Amino acid sequence: LSTPRLLATHPTATMAQRKHPVRSAVQKAAHAAPRSRDKLKVKKRVQDTTRTTFGRLRPTAASAGVQAAPLAKGQFEKLPGTRIQQGKGGVPVRIVIEDGKQFPPDNVRSAKNHMLKLAKLKEEADKIARLRGDVVVTAPPKAVVTAAAAAAKEDAEGSSAAADDAAAAAPP
Repeated sequence: LSTPRLLATHPTATMAQRKHPVRSAVQKAAHAAPRSRDKLKVKKRVQDTTRTTFGRLRPTAASAGVQAAPLAKGQFEKLPGTRIQQGKGGVPVRIVIEDGKQFPPDNVRSAKNHMLKLAKLKEEADKIARLRGDVVVTAPPKAVVTAAAAAAKEDAEGSSAAADDAAAAAPP
């Protein structure tokens, strides 16, 4: 018995013989042309400012429904150690001067708590510096610490109104 031979016209026979895909004459000429390798082509980066990195349209302040209202004096509660400024998009923001952290302008409680935390961290740093014998870091201004402490005390008193009434009713 003899094995059957593949004819040259058979599709698998021609694919097995050909190693590279067939290129056109234009492609062959382009690959054969000499290229300068000293300068690389500079890509032009076109940036569309109306779109995000992923191609979505950026929301604008007008479409989000947020309109920038001009800031007026006395519009928000004063808190020593903070400043009210206009943030991105014209939205008012409360900024802690010491470290630049931003809060919503009506959220006075969190700004006070943050300033208390900063004062506590500064006290700990001073204490460690004194123990080591290093130069003591300058303490925060008294106005900031006392205002933040008074505010925290007011918050604590406001939450325990029933305890205050009971303490006032008790004889001294």
